[in-house]
Amino acid sequence: MRLLAVIQHDLISDGGEEQVKRFSLSLLLFSIVLCLFISLDLSWAEMIGSGTYHGYATIDRWGQNVFHLGPYHLFLSDKVAKQLKMYLSKPLELNVSKIDSFKGDGAMIQEVDNVSVKEFATGLVLFASVESDSIKKSEGLTLHLVLRNDSKEEITIWPGSLAVVLTTKCPFQNAAIGYKDSDNRAYWYYQYFYYSFKENTKPLKIACREISLPWSDRELVEHGCNIRVADGYRGSNGWVTLKSRAKFEADIVVGKELLPGEYEVFFYMTTGNLSSVPGPMSERIRFDVIDSNK
Repeated sequence: MRLLAVIQHDLISDGGEEQVKRFSLSLLLFSIVLCLFISLDLSWAEMIGSGTYHGYATIDRWGQNVFHLGPYHLFLSDKVAKQLKMYLSKPLELNVSKIDSFKGDGAMIQEVDNVSVKEFATGLVLFASVESDSIKKSEGLTLHLVLRNDSKEEITIWPGSLAVVLTTKCPFQNAAIGYKDSDNRAYWYYQYFYYSFKENTKPLKIACREISLPWSDRELVEHGCNIRVADGYRGSNGWVTLKSRAKFEADIVVGKELLPGEYEVFFYMTTGNLSSVPGPMSERIRFDVIDSNK
């Protein structure tokens, strides 16, 4: 600011009031360009590009071809969907050579050079089932969840990595259910949209909510079979080791706040985002919430 005042003083001393105006205008334009450059640079940094992606290829209940890891979703072009058809519901590593992330808040994988099966822990199985695929509003969905080690080797996991994910194509606003979050997050925190300019194509959309499961290491050990606290974690709420043929199962109720509509749910083990090797997951289960007054 002192330098600017000195420059202005020199210009005025030379009788250049017009020069001061031009200088001020130039400075303003420079500031605007700098702000645009910074914001543009940040937008480039957030774009999704080609590279290695991990997750599961599937077709959701709304007929959308998606590639996902937990709540993180990408859409698939028809070409890639056909290429991955034989790999549906398998943990994959994709070498993506072309991806389109310019139409909406989501992205579509356009070309894949290489596909391979790659999973976090071979033999670790997650299973989910429901009592009913149609529930009344405010009733909640009762899920029966099963965790098994079908391998001959021990597998060590952190109970806090187990979660269920709710999905919908028609996300509602927080206010619609009176939902408030301490971090001001949306109930449907993960939302993805993709719009194509091709004729006769509909916008693609999916929204997700991840729910961490409340199981502690002690609960898994006490109520499970062939499960022990992992070495080095005794006395703390840490990791557990599943021996060969270990099993844990429990019921949990989710979604009491859901509005009438169509949904999916699945049980999975978190390992990170689409750059992380996939953990196991159950099948995606479709269910409906109906108006209790009808």
